[in-house]
Amino acid sequence: MPYPCFHCDVELVPGARFCHQCGAPTFAAGTARKPGEAMVGEQERVRIKKDVKEAVLVPHSTRMMQTLTARAAPRVPAPPPLWKRVAAAPIWRKPYLWIGVVILGIVAGGWALVEDFQDKARQQNELHQSVTRLTATCYRDSRTQMLDRLGRIQSASRGQMTLLDTAVLFELVARGVSVPSGDCSRIAEALAKPDRFEALLR
Repeated sequence: MPYPCFHCDVELVPGARFCHQCGAPTFAAGTARKPGEAMVGEQERVRIKKDVKEAVLVPHSTRMMQTLTARAAPRVPAPPPLWKRVAAAPIWRKPYLWIGVVILGIVAGGWALVEDFQDKARQQNELHQSVTRLTATCYRDSRTQMLDRLGRIQSASRGQMTLLDTAVLFELVARGVSVPSGDCSRIAEALAKPDRFEALLR
């Protein structure tokens, strides 16, 4: 029984290796078979013909790429570390961000300077009030002499006390020790020594 050509559907001559109309090879090429015997069933022939037609429609380069892609699966690169992703974020290229950072730095620096000035002014005010009270207690000493004595006591502390701390200490001692005739020289001499409290208790 003759069977049709896979390419042009013309009935083939029994035992032909090639189609006499289109020249396409037949399944009988290189295979011994009985005359009139079909190599494949009708359904299988239709499926193979459909696959061949679809393969012809796909370009050769595309089929080659599909084959290479199927054989060698693409390597998925490892994601970069978090710090690299943060550093590469597009927000860092925005100019308004850096303008905001600069303004924030200026505001923070200005606020720190204002607080520093306010703290120094407060300490200066407290020192002024303390020296005023001391000159009222030690009335034989002028304000300049009292500041000079406080400076000597602060120098003797080797930087452990500020001038305000020295004035507060002098004022506390002056309140608890008798000050004859408003003379505080003995207190100043005692506080300028390393054993200041022992000298006061003698």
